[in-house]
Order: sequence, then structure tokens, then C-alpha cells
Amino acid sequence: MTMLVTIAFAKPLSRDGRVLTQLALAGLAKAKAVWIAPNGWNATVAGEALGTKSVRAALEAEGVVCSRVDTTLTPDEDARCEDTGEAAERFRPAGR
Repeated sequence: MTMLVTIAFAKPLSRDGRVLTQLALAGLAKAKAVWIAPNGWNATVAGEALGTKSVRAALEAEGVVCSRVDTTLTPDEDARCEDTGEAAERFRPAGR
């Protein structure tokens, strides 16, 4: 299921801000596409199981300040896609 995450900024992004935003969002493992509005006031990310927390954390890691992060998911679905689980990974070695 592909969803959209929309990010609004308090002021338009500068050229450097656009590059940092593009790199931060494109670096997310589940991101498929990133669009930044020509006016620099907002950006949109499309991807699989992208949560608002991971998007906000990626932007903050690059020093980009956003005023709002919205998603097409319900709050419950958004919380579930951020859940990494507590159980250890289970695997069976090859050949057994």
C-alpha cells in the first residue's frame, strides 16, 4: 500500500534547504518518490509504510525544520507502521 506524507514548512526552503530535504527524504528506506513544491513551502513523499515520526526524524537529523507533517493514513495505521516489534528475529539456517 503506497501512501503520501505531506510536509509543510514555516518559511520557503532555500536552495540548500531543498537539497537537504530531498536527500533526507530520499534516504528513507521505504520512500519511492519525493516532490518539493516550486514555491518551497511544502514537500510530498510517496512510499510504503512511511510513518510521520520517521519522516520528521529524518528531516530533523538534517537540520530541516518543518511546521506540519500529515499522512493519508489514519492515526492508528500511522502508529502501526512505526511499530518495529519487540520480538527477536527468527530464522532458520540454510540447509536445515
